[in-house]
Amino acid sequence: MSKTLNGIIYSDDMKEVEKAEDKGIAEAVIADGAEKIGGNAFRDCESLAKVTIPESVKEIGTEAFVWCKSLASLEIPAGVEKIGDNAFNRCASLASVTIPDGVTEIKMQTFENCSALPSILIPASVKSIGTRAFCACASLGEIRFGGTAKQWKAVKKGGNWSMGIPATEVQCSDKAAAV
Repeated sequence: MSKTLNGIIYSDDMKEVEKAEDKGIAEAVIADGAEKIGGNAFRDCESLAKVTIPESVKEIGTEAFVWCKSLASLEIPAGVEKIGDNAFNRCASLASVTIPDGVTEIKMQTFENCSALPSILIPASVKSIGTRAFCACASLGEIRFGGTAKQWKAVKKGGNWSMGIPATEVQCSDKAAAV
C-alpha cells in the first residue's frame, strides 16, 4: 500500500518515492527519511521547477527526472551515492547542478540534452563517466574536476560522453587536461 504526502506517492514504509501524484506538479519536497527516488518517479513532469532532496536520500533511480523541462537547478545532497542512467536527461532548463563528493559514477546519459547547463564540477570521487553522460549539453563550456589532471586521466570515460559540448578542456586542481 502506497502513501501520499504533498503530491508525492511513496512506498508504504516511506523509504522510496514511487511517483508524482500529478504530472503537473511544480515543486517537489521529498520527505525526510526517504532513501530512494525511484526510477521514472518524476518522468515527464514538465512543470516541475524545484526539487528539494533531503540528506537521507542515497539513490536517484533511472530516468527519475527525465523530461522535467522546467527544472532549473538542483542540489544533490551529500548522502547520494548512486544516480541512475538518464536520471536528468532532457532537463532542458537545468542551469545549475551540484554533484556531491562520494558519487563514484556518473552513469550513461545522466545529463544528456541538458542544453542550459553552462558548467559542471565533477568531484574527485568520480571514477567513471558513462556513455553520452553529458552529450548534447550545448552550453557546457566549463568542466571542472575536483582532483588532479592525473586522476582525471584515470577516470573511465564511456563513448561520446562529451559529444556536442563546447568545452575543450577540463580544469583540474593542478592544471587543465583534455576533455
